[in-house]
Parts: sequence; structure tokens; C-alpha cells
Amino acid sequence: MDEHLLFDFKTDISGMAIPEKLNNPFGSFIPEIARIAAKELQEFIIIESQNWEHDFSIHRGKMFGVLVVQKEDLSYSYLGTFSGRLEGNTPYGKFLPSIFDDSVD
Repeated sequence: MDEHLLFDFKTDISGMAIPEKLNNPFGSFIPEIARIAAKELQEFIIIESQNWEHDFSIHRGKMFGVLVVQKEDLSYSYLGTFSGRLEGNTPYGKFLPSIFDDSVD
């Protein structure tokens, strides 16, 4: 895994209970560590999106997601991604790139 794609937690999560298995993404239970990762990603987007060509006031409803991961040193980080595309030449930067190639018919 490319380290540049990992978001390090800004919040102290050292005393937090970590789930032993992945939660159901369609269920109502969201682990606290995932809530923190989502909030931190939202804060990142607010700052970074000022430099993007994508206009969220016009193109509403963009879905972003996080996945908390445990690194080899047993510490935790998270990955961030979004569905579809962003307008213009918005760089992926720290976001995982799409696995869908729409240039292939």
C-alpha cells in the first residue's frame, strides 16, 4: 500500500475499542473509529476542495467513503475514496483512484 494514500488520524484513538470484524456497511451500526475517520475526511474535503474544479453547490450528492486499516506496525489509518468522477482535472491526490475504466467499451 502506498503510504501517500493513507490518512493518519488526527484524533487520539489510542483508547478506542477496535471492532474485530468489518461492520455491515448497510447496517445502522457504525463503529466510533469509522465515524471519526469520516469526520476527518469531511474536514479534509472542506479544505482541499477549495482548489478543485468540482463545484459541489451545482453537482450535489457526491458519495465519499472511508475504510479504516491496520498497518504492519499495528497502528491505524484510513483510506478515502469517492464514487464516480469529479469535475475538471481534479487530482485524486490522497484518494484511492477509481477501479472502473470508462474508456473501455
